[in-house]
Amino acid sequence: MKNIKKEDYTKALKIVQEYNEELTNSLIKKEYTCAICEKNKIYISEDIFIDLFKQEQSMWNGGGLNRVTFGYGSKHDRDTYYIGTCDDCIDNLKEKKLITNIKELKKKYRELYEE
Repeated sequence: MKNIKKEDYTKALKIVQEYNEELTNSLIKKEYTCAICEKNKIYISEDIFIDLFKQEQSMWNGGGLNRVTFGYGSKHDRDTYYIGTCDDCIDNLKEKKLITNIKELKKKYRELYEE
């Protein structure tokens, strides 16, 4: 094994990290159109490094980026997509009871469990 100086290692590592960040940023969409209303925009709120495969965990303005995965039985079995959903559409779906709020579901479960 060659003797690699720490200074050389640090420089090389920085180059690799910069390359990875540049590559990742080139693959990330900075703005999505709401998949429901098809008009409102959802966009990244800060110019920070985002994990390519965990984009939904980043901060988005105007709504959220959602990771949608289809299970066995769907024609999209094992497919995963990112879709943007604006705040207005989420409010509308919640009002119509077409979506389930997981926090509320957990709260109801605890209440029933403790009876």
